[in-house]
Amino acid sequence: MEWLRPAGIGIAIFIAFYLGKDAISRFHIMGPFVVMLMSGTVAFESLILGEVASEKIGYKLNRVLLRDGVGQ
Repeated sequence: MEWLRPAGIGIAIFIAFYLGKDAISRFHIMGPFVVMLMSGTVAFESLILGEVASEKIGYKLNRVLLRDGVGQ
């Protein structure tokens, strides 16, 4: 998953420079693609991979800390 972000941003920058005529048009091409790529990969990682991804980075899921404190 981590390799997808830099590769996608590199492709977005290449397409922006290929299609854009000036800096403003390049930014308008590149901006939405970078935002969609970053938010899409983060959403996929959190929704689909969830606990596996959090354990991989060393985060230990503690259900006691996730309670909202009602009834205590």
